[in-house]
Amino acid sequence: MAPLPILLLHGIGSTRAIWKGWEERLAIWHPCHCPDLRGYGSALKPAPGAPWRMADLVADLIGLLDAQGMARAHLVGESVGGTVVLAAAIQHPDRVASVTMSNAGYRGAGITNVASWREILAREGMAGWNEFMMRGRFGDDYATDSTLDQSALAAYKAAQGSSDPDVAVALGEMLGAVDLSAGLKVLQVPLLVLQPDASPFVPLSTAAEIKALQPRAEICVFPGTRHGLPLLRPDDCVRELLAFYARQGF
Repeated sequence: MAPLPILLLHGIGSTRAIWKGWEERLAIWHPCHCPDLRGYGSALKPAPGAPWRMADLVADLIGLLDAQGMARAHLVGESVGGTVVLAAAIQHPDRVASVTMSNAGYRGAGITNVASWREILAREGMAGWNEFMMRGRFGDDYATDSTLDQSALAAYKAAQGSSDPDVAVALGEMLGAVDLSAGLKVLQVPLLVLQPDASPFVPLSTAAEIKALQPRAEICVFPGTRHGLPLLRPDDCVRELLAFYARQGF
């Protein structure tokens, strides 16, 4: 049987480039697809004033599966991308082999700092918001930390700084209204949660809440890691992901 494809979805302010380290390793075993989230890159962007809805983001994802001729796929998402793939798995379990959330929430009430984004953008502009997000993702001393890949961080910061602030705020505020608790309780597909223990946006308690709602979920906590987990720990994340697939018989 041919290996199932993996679709990896990035989060707010990010790009599909965040998956480069993952794709290089995963492509040995599975076909990989890294689309742009709505509002980024070549993806659709709602007209000014149009509502941002989780249903549309899920429809984008399922539409991509259809366009690529993928009857089923593994879904992986980070930050808001993780929430989107969870929603897709809840709504379309027949199309999803497994779902993996990295540094992602399942309900807006558990996500912090989003409410301040409009204020930061109004006071400090895109440069200030970009710096705020970089510190949240990678730590206050990210720019001088010799243990981090500074070229990768510079590229990430440049991409985030050139993203559309209206898209970031709209997605953040949409996320704040999401609550997938009911669907999580009855989720039919295997779930892996890759959880940093020091994200200022998605606290460690989120993983425990997910486990309480969906006892079959597998939780992997990364000590000393912030919200930039996918970029900071690609080797470890891919190792955990492939082990998860093996345990599920994929």
